[in-house]
Amino acid sequence: MCPNTNYHIYINNSSPVELSNYNWTTPSGWTQNYTYQNMVSVNTNSSPGGQVQVSAFVNDCNNNYNIVTTYFGTYTSCSGYRMIFMPNPAVDQTTIVLTNSEKTFDVNVQWDMEVYDQMQNLKEKKIKLKGSQMQLNTSNLKDGVYIVRVKIEDEVVSEKLVVKH
Repeated sequence: MCPNTNYHIYINNSSPVELSNYNWTTPSGWTQNYTYQNMVSVNTNSSPGGQVQVSAFVNDCNNNYNIVTTYFGTYTSCSGYRMIFMPNPAVDQTTIVLTNSEKTFDVNVQWDMEVYDQMQNLKEKKIKLKGSQMQLNTSNLKDGVYIVRVKIEDEVVSEKLVVKH
């Protein structure tokens, strides 16, 4: 993980046991922005990397269990383009904001944006965008998690966007 970076960490429950009421424990140096069902949004601040624990209520057993304990490492190279959404989760719209940690963002550079649902179906595409941000209308998207992919210069940046009406 990189310092001073927002991340969205998900638990994918592929078991037949239904889980609810997720409880996230993150490193003390991180800020928890928000939680939403099986996801936590964090900012690593100046302390990238650390142990994350997740517990959840197991409906069949009527009890809480620790379901994941994992360690997130620190990347050695944290440069290049980054994308954040404001807000995330989105209701009717969100703003996509691009930054570049290596240099001042060139507002004349063209970039393309694609939105995919969880089945990898293309839901929206915009090409030859300019500037460091754009408004994305999410009112026509169903509640769920989407992958937003941006192609800019020689990089591809992907992030998860949650839509909740």
